[in-house]
Amino acid sequence: MTTGGLADRAGLGPGDVIRSAASVPAPTAEALSQTLATRPGQTITVAITRSQQSRTVPVTLGQLPGR
Repeated sequence: MTTGGLADRAGLGPGDVIRSAASVPAPTAEALSQTLATRPGQTITVAITRSQQSRTVPVTLGQLPGR
């Protein structure tokens, strides 16, 4: 993760475990990528676990380069 990067600005931090995005379970990085790629420009809710506590974070998705 990069300080000031997209994940940082979205409120995600080192060690956060993404459980779901837009109410779609994210059991793998590939499943998460597929969910995110279909929603450019949308603000979605990302459910994470941080320090053994569950929370949700609103994230506005950008466009993937080359798409």
